[in-house]
Amino acid sequence: MKSAAMGRLLFDVSFTRTQARPAGISRTVARLLESMARAGTGDGVLAVSFHSSGLRRPTAGWMTAAAPQPATTGNFSLGATRSWLTEGLAPRVSALLPMALRRWAWTTFHRLRFDRISRGDVAVEVRTGDVLFLGDASWNYEIWKAAKQVRAAGGRVVLMVHDIMPIRQPGFCSPIFAWMFVRWLTKVLACSDAVVCNSKATEDDLRSWAASAGLDLPPTRHFRLGHDATGVGAAGPVRPQLARFTAGDVPCFASVGTFEPKKNYGFLLDAFEQLWDRGLPMRLVIAGRPAAQAAAVIQRLLGHPERDRRLLTLLDASDAEIAHLYGHCRALVLASRFEGFGLPLVEARTQGCAVIASDLPVFRELADEGVFLFAQDSREELQQWVVRLADQAPEAPLPRMAPFSWDDSARQCLAAMEEMLRPRAAPPQRARAAATIEADRGGLQT
Repeated sequence: MKSAAMGRLLFDVSFTRTQARPAGISRTVARLLESMARAGTGDGVLAVSFHSSGLRRPTAGWMTAAAPQPATTGNFSLGATRSWLTEGLAPRVSALLPMALRRWAWTTFHRLRFDRISRGDVAVEVRTGDVLFLGDASWNYEIWKAAKQVRAAGGRVVLMVHDIMPIRQPGFCSPIFAWMFVRWLTKVLACSDAVVCNSKATEDDLRSWAASAGLDLPPTRHFRLGHDATGVGAAGPVRPQLARFTAGDVPCFASVGTFEPKKNYGFLLDAFEQLWDRGLPMRLVIAGRPAAQAAAVIQRLLGHPERDRRLLTLLDASDAEIAHLYGHCRALVLASRFEGFGLPLVEARTQGCAVIASDLPVFRELADEGVFLFAQDSREELQQWVVRLADQAPEAPLPRMAPFSWDDSARQCLAAMEEMLRPRAAPPQRARAAATIEADRGGLQT
């Protein structure tokens, strides 16, 4: 896909390169990079990394450490526990500091961290026509400095917005993160030539916030995220514990996603506890990576009296095990209170798995006949759908959602970028002259 609107695509991977196992935004970054490289846009795609002195090119093999890892055999590995506790310690310590000092410490720490990560990389010489694509979690570093350098060298900048949850729901994250996110978004928007969003819901939300904040947005479009052909992109072993839990005639439901407040796992557990109290035979699997801000609900799940009986918690599930859940559960249950896209919904539906989801704008946008929506925080509506699907015969599968690959997603994103960056033809001289005359006439009449 060659285009006069774009030269090289400089694809920021600064945060994703630090992740041992891509998930969420990092998975999106890795998949889009691979697919955009195959698309052959402009003068090629170049992965770049942030350094405060300018963009750099990561050394060969930078994604090797980010390749998906096989599942561990435990329910919560020692390494995951250590990481979870370490991540939880930093916010507790920083909370003791004045906010101004916290902001300075956060900014300084991350500047030094990303400079150290990329210090051995080769500097990138930006060319006229290059396009810097900011699809990574770039709020972790001062990417607007690199964006300004790109524009000064004759390049352009395209920002990808995944969601604006820290603005809409600041209670779901730490105060320092909410401050940092607003700072990042405001600064990057000011030096962006175009914006792409991962859904219409996110684009609408961004436009609404910008209008209320009095900010002028550059040209803005949205595209759809893809999914892996097998649901989550891997085949492999499934731990016996999970295989046994999802086998048999007892209806099993699953919820997938990082443990964070917006996922509403406490609400979901409350709903199933009430169903169990009513004597209804059903099981629940919750699979996701641990995060410090969800420490309380993780402890509740791991210490639950129904653990390994009617409740299974997986904090180190592999891609193959997530695919197994989609193929062996009556429905995926997404009780989220905020989402920018909702990739598990698409992954589950393309595998023919039913989805019960809270009535969020993006879930309405993605929903097909196999998605059943319930009013946010309505435990009764959620339970009604769970009971209804538990009573249905499992051998009567739903039609699958039409596949939409990462290659499809990349092509759609590139098309939106190229359309927004394409030079606009100046109006014909005659039309400009006529408009000037009409304006002059109007001025004489007033």
